[in-house]
Amino acid sequence: MNENEKIKFRKDLKEFLHDGVVNVCFEKKDGTERIMNCTLASEFIPKDMTPKGLSVKARSKDVLAVFDTDNNGWRSFLLENVKYVKTT
Repeated sequence: MNENEKIKFRKDLKEFLHDGVVNVCFEKKDGTERIMNCTLASEFIPKDMTPKGLSVKARSKDVLAVFDTDNNGWRSFLLENVKYVKTT
């Protein structure tokens, strides 16, 4: 994936995540596959888990932080390791 494709993929995926719960399959750093139901939509994130502002840590453009709706916690993955995305 070239740089422009990465930027578009990240933008499109974030739009899906803000619209609801998305099923994302990706390869973890240890090489295992993970399928995660995740979101960035505030109605699916518990109030006490909602970010209060911008993170102090600078995030890489290659990593996306999402809320895992099955495990009720924040997780992240490398965009280049995404195998597929399913919307509902």
